[in-house]
Amino acid sequence: MADTLEAALDMDPLTGTSGEAADPGVLLTSSPGKSARISVISRERVFDCLHQPGTGYWDSTWASTRFVSDAGDGCPSGKEPMDLAERYQALVNSATLVAESAEDAYRLGALDRILKPWIRSSLDSLGGLFASCDTSHQLAEDTRALATTAASYSELREQLFSDIHHLRPEPPWRTVARGAMAIRAQSAVLLRQPTFVLRRLDAGLNVPGARTWEFAVITKPSDPMDKGTSFVVMVSADDQQTGVPIAVSKELESERAWYQQLEYGFYSLGIRPALTALQDPDRHLKRPTDDGDVL
Repeated sequence: MADTLEAALDMDPLTGTSGEAADPGVLLTSSPGKSARISVISRERVFDCLHQPGTGYWDSTWASTRFVSDAGDGCPSGKEPMDLAERYQALVNSATLVAESAEDAYRLGALDRILKPWIRSSLDSLGGLFASCDTSHQLAEDTRALATTAASYSELREQLFSDIHHLRPEPPWRTVARGAMAIRAQSAVLLRQPTFVLRRLDAGLNVPGARTWEFAVITKPSDPMDKGTSFVVMVSADDQQTGVPIAVSKELESERAWYQQLEYGFYSLGIRPALTALQDPDRHLKRPTDDGDVL
């Protein structure tokens, strides 16, 4: 039946070609001995696609081949099949379940204040992609992204949980969100140590010529109520040969151990930082001159 619909598209005036209009009663009649299984999709959506230059034929062909098929002896147990939108939403729900299961199994205390909103925002964003999904290739990419994001989040929580609670080699910085966030959770088995989070903030918070990041230090990572200490970090948008200039507050510069971790965090994200205080550790002790320089 899908092949018949595809052939009709070559002749039907609806698709911008010349010929006689196809009779839906004939087109939607299944082959002898078979029954048709048809999912109803938005006519407005398909018609919009048909009238967009350069996309109409493929979109209409994809709609006919994806949503109409021979059902053989009918649906099992008399149940109607889910349409594609329902199946996609079921995948979103499944991805959310994966995230919630990982959160229940691997509790991360204060880190959840950052990670839980982030994963839900990510899954919501991926769930909304179906509205603009026009080809089978896009559908494959979007569903894969949903499944991969949920699985990666579960693995990340397991790794961070082990970093904090198990005796093992010094844990590394773990990168998240395609280079937009990095986390280092240090072991708390023998000594309580802080957890560090470096993440890029929304583009709307940037200033001309620079990108805005947040560097958070959580001194009591096992305490869900610990909001940590956050510092705004300005990163130059120009990649210079000696490294990317980065500006931070004097308060962060004075916390040398934290400041060093900031450098490691940027390196883990593939950014080579140029941190002035680390290059000149006594800069804050020097006397300023009248023109603003230091001696």
